[in-house]
Amino acid sequence: MSPALSGTPILEELVQEISSRRRDSLRSLIRKPANQPHFYFSGIHTCTRALFYQLTAGDKREPVDEGLQALFSAGNIWEREIVRDLLGLGFDWIKAQETVEIKYQGKVEHLRGQVMARGRLDGCLRYKRLEIPAEIKTMSSHMFAKIKTADDLREFDYTERYLRQLCSYLMVKGSEMGLFI
Repeated sequence: MSPALSGTPILEELVQEISSRRRDSLRSLIRKPANQPHFYFSGIHTCTRALFYQLTAGDKREPVDEGLQALFSAGNIWEREIVRDLLGLGFDWIKAQETVEIKYQGKVEHLRGQVMARGRLDGCLRYKRLEIPAEIKTMSSHMFAKIKTADDLREFDYTERYLRQLCSYLMVKGSEMGLFI
């Protein structure tokens, strides 16, 4: 409700109080930017320079604002609802929020075994004796209508990241197929 529509001072005050408390609550969820010890599958960028700065100057990034944090929080709620619906429909949802890592296996001895990239797989659907890795993503219906193939995900930077994220999980899990929900 906007203050202009409320019509009375007490309602205007209430709207301001709700807005203030909501902003404070969202701010409390925002993590302070920091240098990363490894890459996160959800943030693997095509630009090598951007990847370098994630590791070496991540603390200089601007934190997300309350609006973006609200979208993240809403996405988490939708994810839980979608999993609940899948379970209610009789699907077997396993390995929810499983940590997936790629560790260094190269020739540099002191780096061997260190985590290079990490992520949390939303889960896997067990279907016909297969475990199919799945990522749950939310987006506007306008954007969703544009996506018909995996190649369509390459159109925008953030949807291309979705594709890189799922492909990373598929590689680590040794799976030939994955699913976006």
